[in-house]
Amino acid sequence: MTGRHVIALGLAVAVAAALLAGVDDYGLRLLTLAAIYAIAVLGYQLALGHAGVLSLAQGAFFGVGAYVSGILTTTHGWDGAPALAAGALTAAGLAAFVAVIRMMVGRDISAMSEIEAT
Repeated sequence: MTGRHVIALGLAVAVAAALLAGVDDYGLRLLTLAAIYAIAVLGYQLALGHAGVLSLAQGAFFGVGAYVSGILTTTHGWDGAPALAAGALTAAGLAAFVAVIRMMVGRDISAMSEIEAT
C-alpha cells in the first residue's frame, strides 16, 4: 500500500467515525443501506469497468442473498451474522452455477445465459 492509500484509508475511517458518533437509529439505518448499496456498486464497477463484462445477473445475486438472510432472520429466528453468511453463501452458490452455464455457452450469448439462469 502506498502512502496515498494509507492517508485515504485513514481519512475514510475518520469520516466514518465522525458520522457514527451520535447517530440515532434512523441515521444508522440510512448509513447501513448506503454502505450495502456502495458494495453492490463496487461489484458492478469491477465486472463492467475493469473486466468489461456485462453482468445482468448481479442484481439477482444481490437479491437472493438479501432474501435468504431476511427469511432466516425473520421466520427462523437466526441472528444477523449467521444469516448474512448464509445469504452470501447462497448467492455465491448461485453465481457459481451461473458461471458454469456461462462457460459452457459461447461468449456471444453469455449475457442471455445469465438472464435464463436467474
